[in-house]
Amino acid sequence: SGKTPLYIAAGGSFTAIVDMIIKTARLEYL
Repeated sequence: SGKTPLYIAAGGSFTAIVDMIIKTARLEYL
């Protein structure tokens, strides 16, 4: 259970990065 917080933090970071990429892609396509 010690690795769970780290996994959640990594997942949140990944989600934030993907969200940023999606927003950037939208700006480029528009």
